[in-house]
Amino acid sequence: MYKNTKRRFVLFCFIILLAGGLNAGWDTDGYIGAQGGLSVISDNWSGEETNSTGWSVKVHATAVKKEDRYKVSNILRYEYGKVSVGGADELEKADELYLESSGVLVTKAYVRPYGSVNTRTQSTDFFDPATLTESAGLEAEFLTKSSVSSLITRLGIAFKQNFQTDRETLKEVGSEWNTEYKLNLNEKLKLTSRLEFFTAFDAGTDFRSENDIYYKLSDIITLQAGYVVLHEYSEIGPRPDLPEDIQTKFSLSAGISYNLFTKNK
Repeated sequence: MYKNTKRRFVLFCFIILLAGGLNAGWDTDGYIGAQGGLSVISDNWSGEETNSTGWSVKVHATAVKKEDRYKVSNILRYEYGKVSVGGADELEKADELYLESSGVLVTKAYVRPYGSVNTRTQSTDFFDPATLTESAGLEAEFLTKSSVSSLITRLGIAFKQNFQTDRETLKEVGSEWNTEYKLNLNEKLKLTSRLEFFTAFDAGTDFRSENDIYYKLSDIITLQAGYVVLHEYSEIGPRPDLPEDIQTKFSLSAGISYNLFTKNK
């Protein structure tokens, strides 16, 4: 069963990646960046620092297709990096792959039905572990007449599965609430923010907040700053306490963007 699920997931990734790149009528945007660090310390340095090197790559990409009766959106977020301290072998400091595909039925009503499937895993030890979430519910879009900003919020029922080798698959059913905001402050500066909540009916609440600022330094180079806030509820062990168990991560990179500063989709 685990192997079959893994094959279906690989097929799912293949389909959504090709959909945005090969079919006409898709609006695409993205960012491909990298960051690196180097410190060289003399042998007689009095502090505790030591020689270190580090690097990482980052990819943010979206593909959206709008028709009179439906809208399809695909999202890819990937980050991978390594670090070496004191000449030791490189260790992974980041390895995260997120894929999402969603569809919305366009109606004349203020809210409209949606369906979505997403996964969060890594490139090494692919799909081990991994989280797969399917959801359905209602979506509302605000600021539809604005050319510089957009706000979309979703509320629905979600089925969440956590896969890991040699462990029983953890299955949870709960409610999902996601909100995404985009703002083009000008032709060079853009802000995106995404907030996700999942509340299992028989457990606790997971939430994740991803915030990115993109600044276009030139026609080729774009500077990106990202800030992630994360809390994951686990049935194993005592119930987490807030805010002590909130995790945060800040990153800064430079890279190339395409169609990122156009009108919000």
